[in-house]
Amino acid sequence: KVYSLVIDMPDYHAQVSSKIKSSDDKDKPVQEEWREVDWDNLKRMQDTSETINPEPNWHRLCAGDSHAICMYRNGWLVNSVPFKTLYGALDMGLEHFLQGRSKLTDVEFYFGNIDIRHHICRQENPEESLLSLCDKYISQVRDLKIKNKAIYELLPIENPSRTIPKSGWFQNEPFYGSWDERNKMRLLFKSYMKDNCQKNGIV
Repeated sequence: KVYSLVIDMPDYHAQVSSKIKSSDDKDKPVQEEWREVDWDNLKRMQDTSETINPEPNWHRLCAGDSHAICMYRNGWLVNSVPFKTLYGALDMGLEHFLQGRSKLTDVEFYFGNIDIRHHICRQENPEESLLSLCDKYISQVRDLKIKNKAIYELLPIENPSRTIPKSGWFQNEPFYGSWDERNKMRLLFKSYMKDNCQKNGIV
């Protein structure tokens, strides 16, 4: 019996076998180990797999972009959403990331890294845009009916020499704005949130 957690089992059979066929059509060699896979059995597994969504009695949740996964601790549920900007998360509403859980006592949010890397410095007035985003962030977290709420500061700006995988690029660029410009926005985020979160019952 095959189970798939939370999402339906991906169609690996079609994905990989089509790549093999494409390589064969272009007369490009494929590692022979791929031809040893029992593709019929994989197709059977996909067709008969049962999707299950374990629902332990979680009370603590950390939600955010792909970086949120690093905040896992024993007893915490993590809702890590790759490529999700703070702007996009607020547009959806932060309650969306709580997954309808009514028994939460603690929630933490880790959004904003992507906004600093790609979007804030594109704005006509980056500082004003960032502070407006911060105010909306604080407002939505404050209004959640949860006892303990926290917002994480953003990651330090990486050295420009770091090679960023293409999956992290936007509009064919690894980032937008100089290191100094982006770091200025990160530090502004940090100081503004530090000053205003506690006033609103947020750690």
